[in-house]
Amino acid sequence: MAQESAHDAVDGSSTDTRVPWIWELLMLPRSGGVRRQTVTTIGVDFAKSVFQVHGTDAAGQVVIRSQLKRRYVLSFFEKLPPRLVGIEACASSHHWSRELQALGHTVRLMPPAYVKPYVKRQKNDTTDPEAICEAVTRPWQDTAGRKKG
Repeated sequence: MAQESAHDAVDGSSTDTRVPWIWELLMLPRSGGVRRQTVTTIGVDFAKSVFQVHGTDAAGQVVIRSQLKRRYVLSFFEKLPPRLVGIEACASSHHWSRELQALGHTVRLMPPAYVKPYVKRQKNDTTDPEAICEAVTRPWQDTAGRKKG
């Protein structure tokens, strides 16, 4: 039986709705669930309260595409074996980078200018993690043209 909570707002206030535990939130309708062993790369777009996650396997097929509330982010990454995680550099990215590295993940921060060429549609919170996931696997150059990591 899944653990449930009556609190789903950022500040912990009750909203009379039941929020299922994290893995029920991440159940994929077609595959029956997240295949944690097949995820090789994860792109995360951070926002104030809802974060977008996009994960691919070694062949580049989408395995995870979902939203996480702020309080579920660490629980989600604790359940995954160490993976490559791409994060677009922003105000809170260094904090989340340290948290994810403490869990054993390899984290790469990228400036938004290096992510933008990989956005397939309009740049928004839903399409950004897909572009981040794509960009983190590519070799990139700094502004002087030198190759990086």
